[in-house]
Amino acid sequence: MNRRNKNGYLMGMALQLKEEKWFGAEFWMSYFVIFIKCVFYDQVFRVLFRNSVEIEAGALTLYYIMVNVVAFTIAPAQYVAYDHMEGINSGAIIPFLLRPNSYILSRYCNRLTSVAVRLMVNLLLIWGVSWLLGRGLTVAAAGMGLLSILLGFTILYLIQAVIGCCTVWFRDITRFRDVIYSLLLILGGRLLPSELLFSGLKEIVYYTPLPYVYDVPVRVLMGDAPRFAIGMQVVWALLFGAGYLFLFERCVKHNMDLGG
Repeated sequence: MNRRNKNGYLMGMALQLKEEKWFGAEFWMSYFVIFIKCVFYDQVFRVLFRNSVEIEAGALTLYYIMVNVVAFTIAPAQYVAYDHMEGINSGAIIPFLLRPNSYILSRYCNRLTSVAVRLMVNLLLIWGVSWLLGRGLTVAAAGMGLLSILLGFTILYLIQAVIGCCTVWFRDITRFRDVIYSLLLILGGRLLPSELLFSGLKEIVYYTPLPYVYDVPVRVLMGDAPRFAIGMQVVWALLFGAGYLFLFERCVKHNMDLGG
């Protein structure tokens, strides 16, 4: 890769940092909402599982706090499908395809920049909350959790990108995107930890990419992730990455060359 291309990626990432409203009202409101949820979860779980032997209210509260923080951290990936759809339908993607830098890599790096900055702040938040709830975060768990969150972001980004590429055949992919988001919400750990699903579904869901976006990164941070969890995240990232590359190169670019 020549120097010009490297500078292009770095300039794009720097521009992304400038465009983000890091300390605006929306930024602080997200943390305020997480705080309200923390208080709510703590009070509800203490009542529901006060006499439970199998479920520890503090651990469940920490899980829900972490999964909300992780979701906020990797939220920039949720808009990728819509961005692809708008770019393909309007033809706005064409000028980017004419540039020397890879569209796929430059867009991923821009989103990753936002996630990386959020992650530095949010890991400190997770560390503080875990100590307050009596489940201190170890350095090893934090390091593995950092890797797992980035892989979770990558999987979500690539899922969204694959959906976005389907705009070539279906001009509006928002409903399909919403279905996938609902599955991530229900079976991916946002609504209910995958570990608490009934036995048959719990076994099946780990053969899908759904829990590897939210559930697995949180469980890695908490130190109770399934065996080979990070390895499976790498596998899913490679599979969706290959699918995205194929669809973009063979379908999206070909469609743009023919005039959309």
